[in-house]
Amino acid sequence: MKLLFAQGPWGAVDLALRYHEVQLWFAGNSVFSEQSNAMHAVYPPASYAMLWPLMGWLEFPYARAVAALVLAVAAGWLVIVLVKESSAETRLERTFIALLFLSMYATGFSIGHGQLTIYSVWGLVTGLTLLSFGEGAGRTI
Repeated sequence: MKLLFAQGPWGAVDLALRYHEVQLWFAGNSVFSEQSNAMHAVYPPASYAMLWPLMGWLEFPYARAVAALVLAVAAGWLVIVLVKESSAETRLERTFIALLFLSMYATGFSIGHGQLTIYSVWGLVTGLTLLSFGEGAGRTI
């Protein structure tokens, strides 16, 4: 809810910073030389191109909604992969694994502030899962 509705320093703080940086970058302004933004502009320029489909073409309130939807999908997909790869057998075990990820403070904090952590973890877990396909005798990574 913080990602969508909280105002001021409590909601979508990191998303707002990335949004501002993407807007500056694609307007042709220097993201790294502005006094007010230089302290927060720590992402390489390629990240602005990757973030443009998420927030570059929208006004900020709509970018918040799109980010919330995409984060929900990524978190849901991550839960599905974690439950599947955990080898949990019973319904209670699968529920525990799903709720374990969703109940962590870091998950809620990351989503509420619009951080890119969920995407990073999703990519890491999905990549490792893809690498594990086909493992067998004689195969090394």
